Amino acid sequence: MLNVYQNEVFETRKAFRRVVHHDRLLQECNKNLKKELAQVRKAATSLRRASIDTEALHPGRLWTLMYEDLGKLALKRRLNRQKVLFVQLNWMAGNAVLEESTRYMERIKGGSRYRRRSIQNREEKVKKLMEQETVALGEQAQIRLMHFTSKMGDCKGQLLTLAEAIALGVEAKSKLHELSLALKGLRFWGNGDQELPEPHDVEANMAFEHIFQLVVPTHILLCGFRNEAFDFINTRDFELHMEALKDFKDSFFNALLSDWVEQRKVRMCSFGVQKNIEALDLLLQGLRTKKKRTEEELEILHEESRAIMAAC
Repeated sequence: MLNVYQNEVFETRKAFRRVVHHDRLLQECNKNLKKELAQVRKAATSLRRASIDTEALHPGRLWTLMYEDLGKLALKRRLNRQKVLFVQLNWMAGNAVLEESTRYMERIKGGSRYRRRSIQNREEKVKKLMEQETVALGEQAQIRLMHFTSKMGDCKGQLLTLAEAIALGVEAKSKLHELSLALKGLRFWGNGDQELPEPHDVEANMAFEHIFQLVVPTHILLCGFRNEAFDFINTRDFELHMEALKDFKDSFFNALLSDWVEQRKVRMCSFGVQKNIEALDLLLQGLRTKKKRTEEELEILHEESRAIMAAC
């Protein structure tokens, strides 16, 4: 019966940690959504001033947008060509991010079915039953056992959130690799061996649309990873690596347009993607180390707990 009570404590501690974690995730996601919405509105205002019809913007025409001469638009409201391109990209990507992020938030809400107060009440009730079951151990042994039980529950909850963070990081890294390959596939760019396509070239537009469609989910995954891993990143080096993953889509599009201005060399853009992969690798390595140490700590606690319970 004692094992049953102990497992109940584990479950309540795990559930409580999950609720606290998910509440913080929702707060961070809500802040990101507000920030994204503000950027989209700002971009829409800039495009209106430049007399650009936002309804005509589509990722399938991305190569056309980058190729066409936007010099005439530079005269309107002092927007230069590069800024006009960036604002259009920001508007298209921002809308897609808002849509995907809203769905992501709904999934988080669905995963947090418990409430703090009810979990705490259940845990207190189970602990009292466990104390009654272990009264023969003596006060000191009883205190130690309850401490180990609570700590084991916390460790189990921590392992659960660590696993979620690692899974998101691995998925984000996979998308970054896919994006890196897509950039290398632009054979007409930089040191490529093909001639520059026509502005309305179907294959070129499809290639850039594919890149665009990779940037949006990668940005969302990196935001989710940063939120999930936040509780475990407590060193200066890790904070710097985490900062490198911030505002991915804006950094990517800025680099892409800079490459366009600098004789169409996809170097800054590819370099930026690779730096994100490296930062993510180091962060995942740190999380896996933390997970291994937590598992080792949990095993030690189990051994000490079993030794005390054997006296019952």
